Amino acid sequence: MHKLYPLLLAIVAGCGSNDNPSTEAPPVKAVFDVPALISKDIDQVKTVLGKPEGTDDEPTNQQLAAGVTEWEKSFKRDTTTLLVTYNPKTRKVIDFFVSTSHGKTADITPLLELVNVDRTEPNGIDAEAVPMLANKQLFTGVKLVQR
Repeated sequence: MHKLYPLLLAIVAGCGSNDNPSTEAPPVKAVFDVPALISKDIDQVKTVLGKPEGTDDEPTNQQLAAGVTEWEKSFKRDTTTLLVTYNPKTRKVIDFFVSTSHGKTADITPLLELVNVDRTEPNGIDAEAVPMLANKQLFTGVKLVQR
């Protein structure tokens, strides 16, 4: 029996699961391609992304005369919203803001992946995490600006 003991131990040890649970999150599929949009004006962005959510209005002449220099368009795919801020006179995009319907996150990496921005290779894009007012450890989204 003592001679079979090492063999028995090897069999018992081999019966255990060797599946290591992964601590990495599955890859996130991009729903917007901000690097491809970053140098476009709002009209070109709309051509690529289609009709914005809600009303596709522009500021009135009265609002422009009063000094309005920023306007927004919102685009939604699945649970992800891309808010595009632009100058209504020049049509130049000022920034992009990405958020999800989940509302908050402690890690902005998945948000960046949703818009095809890599933290290590930002493609001329500055990413600024936007913290929640009530809890600065959590973020409501990420603001993306061309350098």
